[in-house]
Amino acid sequence: MLSGYMFQTYKKDRQSKSSIFFHLLLILLFLSAVTYFGLHNDANCVLMAKNHYGNYLYFFISAFSGIIMSVSLSIIIAKYTTKLSKLMQKIGSDTMLIFILHKYPLILINDVFILIPVAHISNYIIIPVYLIFALIVCMPISSFIKKQAPILIGK
Repeated sequence: MLSGYMFQTYKKDRQSKSSIFFHLLLILLFLSAVTYFGLHNDANCVLMAKNHYGNYLYFFISAFSGIIMSVSLSIIIAKYTTKLSKLMQKIGSDTMLIFILHKYPLILINDVFILIPVAHISNYIIIPVYLIFALIVCMPISSFIKKQAPILIGK
């Protein structure tokens, strides 16, 4: 909690003074720090449920780098991209409906991936495809339900 409070004051100070280049540089720098220290942590395994954090120094450097990276990314989204910000607000307001409906598009896209004659498709490809496909299918259905049948969602 203390780190969140400290970075909130950092965010307020930096939001008005800095350029997009500075924030992109911070994102790249701290993304590389998160990646490096996350991969070089003890046995590449952090299990909070078992109270296993590996090397504590690497764990904290990686955690604070991720916080700074997230703050910089949120500043860029809030300050420089109004269309993306509106899209994220729309996704946020439709989250419960997307959560209810996302199972069926994922089953469909999973069946399509099974038909592709490739031995192994990396999770780095599959997960973003699942996300984008689920949003493309679920957002229009969610808008329709909100407009035509609001009683289904309790309005």
